[in-house]
Amino acid sequence: MNDGPGEKIMTARDAASKGVERQISLPFSKAFEIAWKGLMVRLWRSLITMGGIVLAIAFLVSMWTNQEIVKALKAVPESDPSKEALDTAMKGQFSNSEKRSIRTGVLAGPGNEVREAIQNKLVSAAEYNFVLLGDNVSDISRAIQSDIDVLIIYDIPDGYRVQKVLDAISEFVLEGGGLVIMGCDPVPAGVSEQNAGQPAFEEAFQELLPARPTAEKIQVDAQQYSPLHSKSMAVADWASAPKMEYSISGLRPGAKPYVTDGGASGKPLVVYRKIGKGRALQFLATYPTSKEVADWTLNGKFLDACLLWTGERVLKEDSPEIRLSWLVILSLLVCVVGITNSMLMSVTERIREIGTMKCLGALDGFIVKLFVIESSLHGIFGTMVGVILGFSAAFLLAFFKYSALENAEDAKFNPAEAAPIVACEESLTMQQALTIATSQVAASMAKPLEVTVKRNHYTIRYFPGMPILKRAIAAWCIGAVLSVIAAIYPAYRAAKMQPVDAMRVDE
Repeated sequence: MNDGPGEKIMTARDAASKGVERQISLPFSKAFEIAWKGLMVRLWRSLITMGGIVLAIAFLVSMWTNQEIVKALKAVPESDPSKEALDTAMKGQFSNSEKRSIRTGVLAGPGNEVREAIQNKLVSAAEYNFVLLGDNVSDISRAIQSDIDVLIIYDIPDGYRVQKVLDAISEFVLEGGGLVIMGCDPVPAGVSEQNAGQPAFEEAFQELLPARPTAEKIQVDAQQYSPLHSKSMAVADWASAPKMEYSISGLRPGAKPYVTDGGASGKPLVVYRKIGKGRALQFLATYPTSKEVADWTLNGKFLDACLLWTGERVLKEDSPEIRLSWLVILSLLVCVVGITNSMLMSVTERIREIGTMKCLGALDGFIVKLFVIESSLHGIFGTMVGVILGFSAAFLLAFFKYSALENAEDAKFNPAEAAPIVACEESLTMQQALTIATSQVAASMAKPLEVTVKRNHYTIRYFPGMPILKRAIAAWCIGAVLSVIAAIYPAYRAAKMQPVDAMRVDE
């Protein structure tokens, strides 16, 4: 039946053949407008949510800002006239209690003068703690297993070449200790003792070393050293290294060169190997105890480079930066949870609103867009405030913390300049000339000496602007990304809501 003249009823088949027209998708500006109005309606909740973001980002930025300022102040060259005053201002800011020192033991034969020199160096350095290993096998084994972090071996005395000491060294390295072998062959063959059917001590000990020595030798001078992209080895002053003889050694499985001779073949001079949880590093010099080599090892900071690399695990475990990083991560996680919770509450409160929009034709993508925009606004504004707050707090703290008083004399009395010029006239008697000179000297000394005392704020003078700007941008990106991540589940839940179910919910 027709409803009127000329009208034709569309059957289901006709509708299917014609197809359903594409639904209209609202523009981004409309989604932003609705999201902004949602924030304004729930202003106090939005401020509380942003408060969590502000505190987390402020904590992160303050830590990064302080790190960059300290790094810039430490990088001031020795030639800078304010270096001494700056070191005085920074003195005591980094107490030994903040970072555990590397407990170091030395194993060397009797009469080895290098051992005493190393002991004196380690005792005077705040970052190291020298440990006496003892004078018998039992004490040495116990000290190696429980009292030290890094063991330096020049040579092992014949009386200590027993299985108990070998087991102690092996367990020490496997459990995370650092082993520094100074020399290509700390246990020469032919002088070890046998232990009840066990292999010779030197054969078993060689298995711990990164390299196996050979009879081939090379001479290397200061211009030939090539550290292989190692920050630790870069600490050493290779330019002042003396000409040394090295043993051409074959690398054991897992061993890698740390320093080479710089030639085409790249013969290894310093090699390392990770054993279990620990590390072993070997200096392949033939005569490491010679005076010239030993002096460079200590004064050229090569020993420092070895200890820093092998003791890196200890420094990382007790680093205050690591602890602060964990606190920052926890605060960011709390921030994400807070945003997610706030957005879920917003979804619950707006069930009827979401149902109405979907009944009017809003697509799932539009609903997701609404909540992602709302969460992003939380993140953008909260991060901006957090960056400003964190930077301001860290800068003000460093501004007053790293400063010192400096004296500047604007005028000084110079006797040579103040000396009067008295005309030598025959008419003046000696008494008259002396009287005139005395009065002129008194007049010049009566001029007041002006001394200016000013406080020098090193944070402003050596302010690392670009690194801090990069950190601030990174923090802003982190805050924005975390806000979007926190909105994923609430937005998905809102988009999958059925309009019929949403409209049935009572206010």
